[in-house]
Amino acid sequence: GSNGSAFSARFHSGNVSAGRRGALSLFFNGNTTGNLKRLSYDVINTSGTDSLIVELSTDGGNTFSVIDTAASTAGGWRNKVVFFSTTSANSVLRFTGRADFGSTDIGLDSVRLEELPPCTGSPNAGTIAVNSSSVCTGSVVNFTVSGHTTLQSGLTYKWQESDNNSLWNDIAGTQSATTANYTFTVPANYTSKYYRLAVSCNNGSFVFSNSIQLTVPTISYAAIPYTQSFESVWSNGCSTRDVPEAGFWRNTPFTGNTSWRRDNDTTGGGWTNMNNPAAPTGASASSRYARFHSSILTTGTGTFDLFLNCTTGNATKEVKFFYANTNGTDSLRVFVSTNGGTSFSPIGSVLTTSNATNFWDEVSIPFTSTSATTVVRFVAYATGTNTSDIGIDEVSVSAVDCAQPQNVQVTAITPAGAGATRATVTWNNVAGNLGYEIAFAATNTPPSFGDVVLPNTVTYLDTTNVPANSNAFAFVRTFCAGGATSSWAVVPFVAPCAVGAIPYNEGFESITTANTLPECMSATQLGTLTLTYLSRQTTYFRKPRSGTKFASFLYSTTNRHLFSRPLLLQAGVQYGAEVWYVSDGTNIAGWDSLKLQIATSQSQAGIIQSLARVAPVPNSNVDTNYVRVAGNFTPTTTGVYYLTVSAYGNSAPWYLSFDDLQLAPGNALPVTISSFTAERKGSTNLLQWITSTEANNLGFEIERSADGRNFTKVGYVASSATNGNSTQPISYNFTDALPLTGNNYYRLKQIDKDGKTSYSNIALVKGNFGKELTLTAVYPNPATTTLNVLMNAPAFSKTQIVVTDLAGKVLNTYNYQLNAGDNTLSVNVAALPSGTYLIKAICDNGCESAVKKFFKQ
Repeated sequence: GSNGSAFSARFHSGNVSAGRRGALSLFFNGNTTGNLKRLSYDVINTSGTDSLIVELSTDGGNTFSVIDTAASTAGGWRNKVVFFSTTSANSVLRFTGRADFGSTDIGLDSVRLEELPPCTGSPNAGTIAVNSSSVCTGSVVNFTVSGHTTLQSGLTYKWQESDNNSLWNDIAGTQSATTANYTFTVPANYTSKYYRLAVSCNNGSFVFSNSIQLTVPTISYAAIPYTQSFESVWSNGCSTRDVPEAGFWRNTPFTGNTSWRRDNDTTGGGWTNMNNPAAPTGASASSRYARFHSSILTTGTGTFDLFLNCTTGNATKEVKFFYANTNGTDSLRVFVSTNGGTSFSPIGSVLTTSNATNFWDEVSIPFTSTSATTVVRFVAYATGTNTSDIGIDEVSVSAVDCAQPQNVQVTAITPAGAGATRATVTWNNVAGNLGYEIAFAATNTPPSFGDVVLPNTVTYLDTTNVPANSNAFAFVRTFCAGGATSSWAVVPFVAPCAVGAIPYNEGFESITTANTLPECMSATQLGTLTLTYLSRQTTYFRKPRSGTKFASFLYSTTNRHLFSRPLLLQAGVQYGAEVWYVSDGTNIAGWDSLKLQIATSQSQAGIIQSLARVAPVPNSNVDTNYVRVAGNFTPTTTGVYYLTVSAYGNSAPWYLSFDDLQLAPGNALPVTISSFTAERKGSTNLLQWITSTEANNLGFEIERSADGRNFTKVGYVASSATNGNSTQPISYNFTDALPLTGNNYYRLKQIDKDGKTSYSNIALVKGNFGKELTLTAVYPNPATTTLNVLMNAPAFSKTQIVVTDLAGKVLNTYNYQLNAGDNTLSVNVAALPSGTYLIKAICDNGCESAVKKFFKQ
């Protein structure tokens, strides 16, 4: 039971059909001196949607009215108190349980019914208190009372308000015989008022509580220069500790998770928790900062306004502050109003992520204002992606003689070794400037001076003193009249990798940790499936071609790219490129394409030309030698390029390993096949191809496949070039006299005299599928252990192979699935005695093929 007792009343709602009810009624004589009664009871209902309803009847149970309900009490027993009025001698209290067929029951305990005695003499109005005496439109005001007279019939509680603490008016809707507390939401256009509680007894006596004034904070405009470091405890503006200085700041909303607060105020803002601070400490070695609790929001906006008098000094003003936002897509934007907040304009750029190591970025934004009613507004935006909050610190506003450049960006950075080492730096032009000063360094320490440039919005900056492939910083400041200079605007960026040496050869031997790439190489759209190895693997036969290290792709249905480091290539020069690959794992098809390509950036969008393509990748190279893929590239423009290996899979072909990615001036291809075609000629297929160049060429194996994946050799054509070398076009042809009935896929396997091979693209001759199931041949005949059965099917279907003796007695049956076109089935006949047998096929709709005879040795 409740309160440590042993037993309670119980309604078995957990085992009763949903919606069923059970009532427990208490009959009592309510004809007592006072009409006000008090019911106290404990209830438990730890889960589900079942409920307890409390009803009152004053006519012996003929009619009832609800006076209380109790639903889920997940925390255990809960006490409830209900006040009601009755003077009937035939009063009934009914407790009705309503079932949900859930897992727990409803419990009732510690039921107490008592009469409230009539009030006598003069009651006590007690002392009132309020959650915040400083309020704004939308503030929720909670007045509470302590020490007042309670639990007497004949009492009346009523709240009153006054403009001057002298003339009082009753507040409609606040009169109650049992409840003294008062809550309301501050309406628009609210003015300061006083409040008090009036308590009266039906004997004519009445008393009043103390009074409390609610005030609306007034806006004051701070003189500039102005600074705020947020170190002191915040003041009450529209709520509890919601502004760093009353009058100068406004926080909207002023409470809840979307309100700003000092970073360590655990209760003032009513935040859900204090998790995920923006930074461990404030900026510039300070302790505290202003914080927006974006990390626990899926969406939301918080506005933080600073009111300023900008009539003094130059029209150009500057707001400076430190900003922290180390991850995610949450952001901060600064706006300015010169008409007291009636309208706003954005200044500066949208601030997103800050320095993840040092937490704080210094921000300086100029604006123009001579208004006495200027408002600088900080707006934080939550997107649900951050794991830490947004912070600002060390806010200052002052008039400046020389404004800092804004929107500084560093783009078009030339890699070291690719001619002059330069970067394009842009910014917004500052009005009235006499020029700019630019500097560049490997650290973010502001320099003493920089290079002077003429007034403009773009310049080129020499970056030779910054190491390649490292973090770097560009600095820009403004020159103004009288020798004045602005503060430095600083922008971090990454200095690109130096270009690689030509000839280029990447064998992955420089890596020291698996699943990392050599310096300045990159991979895109690979996730965790970019794999590099330090040695041969024991599973799926992944292995290097040379040295001990290599790279692999695991299959994916998206394009996967491996990019070389930057390479400086000269216009008009032919370069030969190659990469070596081997298919790993079991003999599973699924690699649709392998390409050797050229890109102008390390991204899929930067790929400009395919040099060689293998499609599909042969799956017969399992644990065999690496295969070479090669192509030529002649750039039309001197510049930085990236050699790229790309692959695409459609099922589960396991790993595709790479090694020895190379590029050098010259012709990489021993044979260049300019065209390759295949067409049906009567009952045969004619293949024709032309080579534009040949070097060290031995000849061509012709390979055929029924599915475009599994190829077998069907012929060979020797090179027609003298000694295998030619720079003139040469034509070749080959006739497949016995093509497959269905689709025929052909490719050329070009063979060098030194044994190296490469593959052409695939040519297709579409087949003429039969209209019915056909058993075309059986071999070998006679057979010893295995009989090969050649079937032609009009479509994908199931079939049953039946073996009988000459009398037609069924000896064995075998079930197969057939693809459209030609199929070769292997039938095990090892257990049959020597002799003559018949074999036929039965399709899944009952049709039968012709019968073939075979002999078993």
